[in-house]
Amino acid sequence: MTLLSLRTIGGWVYLRLLIRRATPCDWPSLPELSHRIGLRRRIELRSTDRTDSPFTAGWRRPVIVVPLATLAGLPADQLEAIMLHELAHIRRFDYIAEWALQAIETVFFYHPAVWWMTAIVRREKERSCDDMAIASGVDRACFAKALVSMEEMRVPALANAGASGDLRGRVARLLGVPARTTIWPLAALLLSALAPLALTQTQISTTYQKWIDEDVFFIVQPEERGAFEALRSDGERSEFFEQFWKRRDPDPRTSINEMKEEHYRRIAYVNERFREKDKPGWKTERGRTYTSALTKT
Repeated sequence: MTLLSLRTIGGWVYLRLLIRRATPCDWPSLPELSHRIGLRRRIELRSTDRTDSPFTAGWRRPVIVVPLATLAGLPADQLEAIMLHELAHIRRFDYIAEWALQAIETVFFYHPAVWWMTAIVRREKERSCDDMAIASGVDRACFAKALVSMEEMRVPALANAGASGDLRGRVARLLGVPARTTIWPLAALLLSALAPLALTQTQISTTYQKWIDEDVFFIVQPEERGAFEALRSDGERSEFFEQFWKRRDPDPRTSINEMKEEHYRRIAYVNERFREKDKPGWKTERGRTYTSALTKT
């Protein structure tokens, strides 16, 4: 947690320094694009040669930082598509969302599913901004060309990137190409969820394990033990428990199972009278003889 916290703090410091050293620039189309995306506040635009990918940062005073190469090299329509994508990040408050994701990763750093889910959230965040840019009037093919023309890079922590590791999936999605689904992450998550359940179902609980290994150890028949160990739930074991004693009830018409009562009385007696050092009474030779004699009579 300490290392991840330092990563977050260091990323924030680096991001602020990068923004501070970036050069403010004026782009006449920015206010009109802000209105198209649904923003009514002032957005600051800065340029720098220290990054190769546009990103947004800030909540109260949002800023878009664009590489000089992007401003100089992209055609006007492609640059407009990229800017609308970045404005969508501001509209969605993704800067705050990234803080929340990093906080979750810091607290639950030990859980692989958390890292998998946060990666999915970041991927869907980019795709949602793509949808908002398309809904604002951007041509899909133009946007796809803009994404392909920008080189991918790792952006500062707590920033929202215009290009991401999901570039191929985003371009295919923009062009309407069916994406190949990868089933193994879902299968792995399903197996990790079902494995404890399977272990729980196949493992005999402590109470019933004690019953078969201690309480009725000398009176249970081999075929009965085999049937009991094949059971997979405590409900089935509870039913077996009832049927076990019902078969040994000398008088089923009464509410009391006389043999069961006598059997547990004898176990209590031998545990009290026949104990040998660290061996309980039911495990001794005299205890076994006295307990199992009940079934023979």
